[in-house]
Amino acid sequence: MAASYGGLAESLREISDITRLPAFVLPGATHEVYTTSFALETLRPWDERDDDVELEIQLIAEAELETSGCIALLQQVDPGFARPYIGARDALHGNNADRARHILSSLREMWNHLLRRLAPDDLVAAWIPEVPNQKDLLHEGKPTRRARVLYVCRELNNDPPSDFLMHDTRALVKLIELFNRVHELETELTDEQLRAILLKTDSWLMYILQISMGNFHK
Repeated sequence: MAASYGGLAESLREISDITRLPAFVLPGATHEVYTTSFALETLRPWDERDDDVELEIQLIAEAELETSGCIALLQQVDPGFARPYIGARDALHGNNADRARHILSSLREMWNHLLRRLAPDDLVAAWIPEVPNQKDLLHEGKPTRRARVLYVCRELNNDPPSDFLMHDTRALVKLIELFNRVHELETELTDEQLRAILLKTDSWLMYILQISMGNFHK
């Protein structure tokens, strides 16, 4: 992901390279790099981490503030999509012993329904023949999650953001697959790891919802 982001940054050599991109692309990509780094950091032993805890807390707070518009965007699509998202965020700050499973199952419900709303079967199936590389876009004749995500992002699927988009799309699909394995998972996730999962979800929601609403030139 870092390499693809570096390639995106290096490709922006002229002002016109930047201005022709949707306004949210570069901030969204930068935010995604941070949230990915934070998620990876939660997997490291404490004695191998940096000591600047106050800075980390500040960065997390800023990241959460940047994605505070998720609820409003979800409600524009359908108020029903906001409920499981709010439930997941509230569960993080609750004291329910099973809150990890609650968070994962709420996010699973939201993503599965949201992608089907933004990328309906018939529209995605009609679009797939136009795609040069159709690997992993169909399963038993139906669009895969990756196909739905790429369909939503189809207006951005050209240079320079295309390589970054391909890598990031796979990361989102893996995140959704994690939610769909909620009944198989041991839910001994730390609060820090649950927060990282929510930050990743927030980041991608802002990206997907802004794209789907046609904000390409704002």
